[in-house]
Amino acid sequence: MRTVLMSSITIKEGEQFFVNRVIVSGLEHTKRYVVRRELQVKPEAPLSQAGMLESQRRLYDLGIFSEVNTAVQNPNGVEEKKNVLFDLHETKRYTFDYGFGFEFQTGQPDVGSNQPLGQTGVSPRVSFEVTRLNLRGRNQTVTFKTNLSRLQQRVLLNYEAPQWSNKNLRLSFTGFLRQYVGRHHVYIPAPGRVGSAATRSEPRLGWRARLVR
Repeated sequence: MRTVLMSSITIKEGEQFFVNRVIVSGLEHTKRYVVRRELQVKPEAPLSQAGMLESQRRLYDLGIFSEVNTAVQNPNGVEEKKNVLFDLHETKRYTFDYGFGFEFQTGQPDVGSNQPLGQTGVSPRVSFEVTRLNLRGRNQTVTFKTNLSRLQQRVLLNYEAPQWSNKNLRLSFTGFLRQYVGRHHVYIPAPGRVGSAATRSEPRLGWRARLVR
């Protein structure tokens, strides 16, 4: 004998809520449109926990907020429309980095040239870098780097705009200056005195710009 069991499943939909207002607090320097374009929670749309978490993730990914808190105002209330809150804490806008070390140089020729790039030798080197985040409150970054030694000097300036002109375009611009110190040579500055001097190569200037969708 075969026994057949019958079962039934009853599904009862919960009450649906909608978004009344999206309230953003804690902004000091950041433009509000920078935050608004990352929010996946919109007024009059259904209230979505997934949308709130995705908004939180996107705001963290900007790199200009150290803390992003989100919540529903009066979650246990009976009103159909709820306010969604985003409380933001901006990170530090300036970062500094510096270092001291030694630089070794072999004087090998540059690509496509038989001329050695500066002198061979060892020299103390000083490096310094400063980064400015959230330039003008628009989530743009400027970085200045420099390496200085008796063998060569290098300076680099970089600008990045992840969403240039408020569009889905990434703009980056890099400019640099590089100069090598030439080989030492012996000279006679005055009768009976021998000295040495260093000659410098011509500065090398360059820049690169990119616009990526």
